[in-house]
Amino acid sequence: MTSSAFENADDKSDFASYFANLLRANSLYCIPIDRIAAKLKERFKNSLQEPKFGTIDFLEELDGTFFFLKN
Repeated sequence: MTSSAFENADDKSDFASYFANLLRANSLYCIPIDRIAAKLKERFKNSLQEPKFGTIDFLEELDGTFFFLKN
């Protein structure tokens, strides 16, 4: 997950802040990345920072996903 295809999101960007707040506000023990990605895409759909979610070109696709777990 990146904020755009060409630029990095610094720690104080709207993207990084919203992403962190989504994780903090989550009440579930386990949340899949696709749920976070959908919320990020909706929030930034008309923004210069368009979130990208998908496979990484140079890595083999193993049909996996990523989960965030509360500690």
